[in-house]
Amino acid sequence: MLHDWNSSERVKAALEHREADRVPFDLGGTVLTGMHRVTYAKLRAYLGLPEGPIEICNLTQQLARIDDDVHERL
Repeated sequence: MLHDWNSSERVKAALEHREADRVPFDLGGTVLTGMHRVTYAKLRAYLGLPEGPIEICNLTQQLARIDDDVHERL
């Protein structure tokens, strides 16, 4: 029987150096895991997603809020 992993189990497995169903990653979950606005615009273009205004969540670092369509594509 296959195990259905949730995000917490994936992270715990990674921290324990065990293999999970896929590699956990966090992009934009907090302002500490964001992406610079220029890089984010390039990522959207690479993924073939439409251009649009980029919401900045950290002015000092110019970090973009990661939109749902990017999360879905990744």
